[in-house]
Amino acid sequence: MNINKRLSGFIVVIVVATLLLFIFVVQPWLQNQNQIEATPQTVNLEEVSLGFTYMSGEHGYSLIEPPVQGDLKKAFILMSTPEYVSYQQSGNNDSPPAISVFVFAEPGSEDDSDMERPGRITRLQNWAIDNTNITAFDKSYGTPEIVELDGLKALNYQTDGSYQQDIYIAGYHGNIYMFVGQYKRPTDAIKKDFQILIDSVSFD
Repeated sequence: MNINKRLSGFIVVIVVATLLLFIFVVQPWLQNQNQIEATPQTVNLEEVSLGFTYMSGEHGYSLIEPPVQGDLKKAFILMSTPEYVSYQQSGNNDSPPAISVFVFAEPGSEDDSDMERPGRITRLQNWAIDNTNITAFDKSYGTPEIVELDGLKALNYQTDGSYQQDIYIAGYHGNIYMFVGQYKRPTDAIKKDFQILIDSVSFD
């Protein structure tokens, strides 16, 4: 995977930027791209026990599903539709901020749903530390928080760089889920929209 020089040292951003390169090789999946008003669109992925909702449409977000390989089982990039169209037309290498959802296979895990057993958060944190090239956990600031996503304990932390990033990591049924929200300022609309997605997350 080629590493974008402008984002060296910030691998989560690199992952998103590198995946976006596939946009020019494969046709992206854009949900309801001709829909003018932003409306809720729900994605249900039974194969990885995940569901989430985002605001779709011409004044919402375009959902892009790039190809995956290895431990990465699913990847979705949500980009503001106007910014995505502008990005495609400009040919600029500076991709706009995005909301991303990644699903990884948890190495050595058993397919059980008991995520509340002792050590779950420790396992998630160890995975984040062992995979800093993906998680940028070594670039986090402040103290990571333990939060709940659909009743499951999850890890939440922030990083800073080309974009500020809010990152959640959770685990369920042998999968590790990473949700990334990028923004320039805490007041940006994309930060609020990312929180809407996070609040909608379900593990079935």
